[in-house]
Parts: sequence; structure tokens; C-alpha cells
Amino acid sequence: MTLPLDISFQDFPHSKAIEEAVIKQANSLGGVQAEIARCRVRLMQAPRQQAYNRAVRVHVHVMTRHHRHVSGQALRDDAREALREAFKEVEFALRSEMVRAQSSALLEAKGGI
Repeated sequence: MTLPLDISFQDFPHSKAIEEAVIKQANSLGGVQAEIARCRVRLMQAPRQQAYNRAVRVHVHVMTRHHRHVSGQALRDDAREALREAFKEVEFALRSEMVRAQSSALLEAKGGI
């Protein structure tokens, strides 16, 4: 199944290599990918006053099939590093959400505590 993915570049030069890195990171969400309804990734150049060398800010927003919103963000000098960190946050949040849902279902099945 292909993950619905929107990628936008704001004040950041479009790069096919970065776009492919985003696709690879999105597809690497692996076991939690079935829960994802949509993924939006935004890459932007940080304003000069925030970073001397104009770091890259990455925002990853994911909407799950259960209408939960999960996001991750990172600010790094290297775009690939920022992507990895932001997607790592999203994967952690999605896995936590799955564990919570499974725990709730288990409690319901057992009649609560």
C-alpha cells in the first residue's frame, strides 16, 4: 500500500534527493504504516536570526485512520538529519498510540479493572 504523502518546500530549494529521502523515511514507518491515513512533510529554511547558517526545520504531520493527529519536528543544519529526527518522533508517537489502543481494547475485553 502506498502512503498518501504531501511534501512541501518553503524557503528551501527543491531537491529530488531530499524528496526521495522523505519518501524513504515515510515508507520506513513500517508496522505502524497501516494506521496512517495521510502524511504531510514540510521542509523550510530557518530565519537567519534563529540560526547563523540557516538551519533546516522539518515538520511531519500524520493523521491516523482513527482520526488521531501525530506530529514530529526537528531543526538541524543537515536536512537528512532533521528528517530522521522528525520521523523518529512520529514513529515513537504512533507506536505509543498503538500500545494505548491495544491496552484499552484488552481492558474492555476483560471487563475493566
